[in-house]
Amino acid sequence: LANSGHPIPLPEFEPSRELDISVGDEKLDTLIDGAIGELSAFDETFFVYAHGVSLSVFQAPRNWLERAGKRTEPVSGIEIIVPHPHDLILSKLVAGRPKDFDFATRAHQLFPMSAQILASLLVEFEQAHPGALPALRQHLHVWQSTEPSSPK
Repeated sequence: LANSGHPIPLPEFEPSRELDISVGDEKLDTLIDGAIGELSAFDETFFVYAHGVSLSVFQAPRNWLERAGKRTEPVSGIEIIVPHPHDLILSKLVAGRPKDFDFATRAHQLFPMSAQILASLLVEFEQAHPGALPALRQHLHVWQSTEPSSPK
């Protein structure tokens, strides 16, 4: 984001208390939930928690990894992959929880998505998750009807 002219942290972007992460191992992702997940001692102490999520259940457009930002953490050498905000918007909208609609609205304010980009991402999403497309379309319709600046 910083390389694209966006300051870190982003102004006027209220972060979520939750951070979805995957270390590439489903057992370790599950351990993350127990150790520093929601309602853990870590959450109660720092008011933030991690949710271990397997990449196999990440519902995003097919080519999300090509658009993702990548960097190597300098001390450990671990590669950090951050999905593009447009891919995150769709992945949150398919879930359709109130906090996901809020995230989509805040992200879209900072990273506007044209109708053309949305249409392209919907094609990619259908290719990756055809069974989830109806839920995404329904939630997208609800979001668009409540978010005046959303792509139509």
